[in-house]
Amino acid sequence: VFRYPTPTLAAEAGYAIAGDRFAILLGPEVGEGVIARLWNAAAAETAVLEDVLSVLVAGGIHDLPDFAVAEFPDTATDPVRVAVRGGAIVETSTRTRVSGADARTWIETALAGAVGIRLVLGTGRTGGDLLPLGLGVTRADELSWGRPFPAGREPEADVTSAAEGEEPPGTAAPVTVAPPTVAT
Repeated sequence: VFRYPTPTLAAEAGYAIAGDRFAILLGPEVGEGVIARLWNAAAAETAVLEDVLSVLVAGGIHDLPDFAVAEFPDTATDPVRVAVRGGAIVETSTRTRVSGADARTWIETALAGAVGIRLVLGTGRTGGDLLPLGLGVTRADELSWGRPFPAGREPEADVTSAAEGEEPPGTAAPVTVAPPTVAT
């Protein structure tokens, strides 16, 4: 189940996209046409992380928004692949944090062993309780999936400052990660 906090000012919040294989969080400056193309790319049966990233760079590499993208694996033994840019952060239940703050383009890595993942823009949590989100799009600055994160527990490892396509230091070895399931 995906969850998000209600933003204080929805019109100024980013966009959260919850899909079968992807969790995507984007800055508020992204147009709705791009959001629709991202949804279509992520919903494709054969979609991979590169397909989603190609939609983001279609407007030019210099106009990239802040974003966090998580691609959930097809098998439980594969890691979650993530890409993060700008003020976006990805945190896992295994206490790993990936920040896009120092990236010229984005940070891309694989995270293993997580049973929960949290995508955040800026400072994150701007609203109250976390609301459930099925498959779809909403205005939010945070999107999480899987086991809830304990309050006040900060991630230990910080994976940052890697060039696009390089393996950042601190990347975990692949272990079991269960992909999200959707009740029908």
